[in-house]
Amino acid sequence: MKSLTFLWLVLLPLFLEAQSWQNICSPGITLYGDPNNNLSSFRLDSKEVVPGNPTDSIFKSYLTLRKLSATQVCYDTAFGSVLGEKVYKKANGTFIFFNHLGDSVFLITDAVLFQSWRMISLPNSDYLLATVSEIKNDSVCGLPDQVKVITIQAKNAATQNIYHIFNNKQIVLSKHYGLTHVFDLVLFPTDTVPKILIGKSTPQIGLQDFSIQDTYNYNVGDEFHTHYYWGGSLGLRDTKTINIILSKNVSLTGDTVIYSKERCILEFNVPPPYYSTKHDTINDTIILHNNLFYFSFDKQPLEFSPKPSNYCDLYQKFSKSFNDRPKKRFYIDYVNHSSSSNCWVYNINYPFYDYADGLGQTRYFNQYLYYTEPPPQWITITQDWQIVYFRKGSETWGTPLATDCATLVGINEKLDAIIPGITISPNPIISHAEIKVTGINQGKSIEIILFDCFGREVYRKVSDSNPYIFNREGLPKGFYIIKVIGNSNKLNITSKIILY
Repeated sequence: MKSLTFLWLVLLPLFLEAQSWQNICSPGITLYGDPNNNLSSFRLDSKEVVPGNPTDSIFKSYLTLRKLSATQVCYDTAFGSVLGEKVYKKANGTFIFFNHLGDSVFLITDAVLFQSWRMISLPNSDYLLATVSEIKNDSVCGLPDQVKVITIQAKNAATQNIYHIFNNKQIVLSKHYGLTHVFDLVLFPTDTVPKILIGKSTPQIGLQDFSIQDTYNYNVGDEFHTHYYWGGSLGLRDTKTINIILSKNVSLTGDTVIYSKERCILEFNVPPPYYSTKHDTINDTIILHNNLFYFSFDKQPLEFSPKPSNYCDLYQKFSKSFNDRPKKRFYIDYVNHSSSSNCWVYNINYPFYDYADGLGQTRYFNQYLYYTEPPPQWITITQDWQIVYFRKGSETWGTPLATDCATLVGINEKLDAIIPGITISPNPIISHAEIKVTGINQGKSIEIILFDCFGREVYRKVSDSNPYIFNREGLPKGFYIIKVIGNSNKLNITSKIILY
């Protein structure tokens, strides 16, 4: 392996020089980012010789899941990513890209300073003219290189300058690393959001993709603190967990890893039981290969790769977090294939998952509607799980939940004195509502009093039920103050309700 690495290091300068100004569709993956942290890429899937023109080549990449306009209902699956699904390279160094209308976009890589060419034809015999306006030394992903700055100007048939949104926009071509500043060529020339080179696998520069194996690469002693919230008008659950890696066992085939963990959990629930704790040791088995849950992990941003379930995930976000570690975001089951529309459509209920190099899953977020009765109603449920602290060797990030497991679960008895509270569902109230009281023992009576906006008492009931069903009983629309008294006046809570 070392001899191969040495050979590659020797041959790399020769490879780069041979590819001067033409290392655009290089082997492996080329990553681009935009100002919104959206990621796009070009992955070289195949290279073909053009029949009849053996000196010309066709580079092919993957198909994407994308909308070409904001009004589209169905997602398109017939086009590629930032450079397109197909790129034609002529022997003289001219690259031809294709937008979604089938128009050709020309890039002359060996153009000299101030050389111009017709980049793309527009309606009415207009066109965009590309000119090498500057050749300079620059930095590409932190490495020095020479670049050509290509400036765009719209022209009419009489070669006069005309208005266009791409006037004075610039494309930057690096001598050794390809396009470093470009636009989405599938949408060209309508989308002006810049795409900036942030990483390349051949040669290896800048950000590099990471695998599921990299993600779940823990060491003995690694410590992770997580917080989970589940909530809606039905109640809530707030869970704090500490996991400490005790041992690691990798299968002989390398497709499974088993981590033994010390785990401690402090959980708060409404309705009761309120606080509960757990302190134990568990085995966490992670299947790294042929795992449908990680089906899209090694795919590229926006790559169209439907699952057997007729759903398709969406991977679009790539950023740095957690002490500058790379992080991916996946939208699971983002679209599904509609039999009625015979196309791929947006799925309204999709969660997202974040993963980071060496940290595993770092966040899960989901928000969905849940139907319940009586009374018949739709309520919103929110789930949010995320890592809040980690320690890997001498590296730390975030704020720990507690100094150790004993401290986290040992405070249970102190926390049993629940802070009193009430939840009212629904609110606003049409006819009746359910009032749940926390901080009071089951079977103890409560007194419920309503005051109108002038401070006048308009309702008073005593009940042994918890939850209590409040009936409007002809009260007019408006804002009211509700007071709940119980536990020999130790419980005294006020809140606001709306009668609609």
